[in-house]
Amino acid sequence: MNNMQEAKQGQVEQDPFIAVQHNIFNIKPTSSEINHLWVTYMAECMSVAMLKHMVSNSKDPDFHNVLQLALDTSTQNINALEEIFNSIHHQIPDGFGEKDVDINAPELFSEEFSVRYTKLMQRYILINHTLAFSDSSRSDIKDLFSRFIEKSKQVIQKNR
Repeated sequence: MNNMQEAKQGQVEQDPFIAVQHNIFNIKPTSSEINHLWVTYMAECMSVAMLKHMVSNSKDPDFHNVLQLALDTSTQNINALEEIFNSIHHQIPDGFGEKDVDINAPELFSEEFSVRYTKLMQRYILINHTLAFSDSSRSDIKDLFSRFIEKSKQVIQKNR
């Protein structure tokens, strides 16, 4: 026998890698995942509060469309976050809301500023979503942040 055959005789054959299937609801979210969900919820609630005021005061149709898309996206994200919080049996944070912004207040900023601010916030949110995606281990939370990344990209693309 040559050296290679002798080496193979002493080895135990291993089974090929088999993926282990887990019930996602039996796996508790990590503290990092809870943190990202919480921070994202608060940021999206703040975004909705501000964008409602900006949308109600916008006059230019192009600016209005960008602001409305950002508002709709943040509102959808909040609903998705609340579903996740409920599925993991976690308290929903007390985010910003109607009590925090008077949408009938006079315009504080120009529409140009509002659109630029929205673009900058979407960039921040995109960075946050990307970090949350990479830090998450549960597939449902990874999927959530993956969808959020795509939506943020759409808002940024519209806001050129």
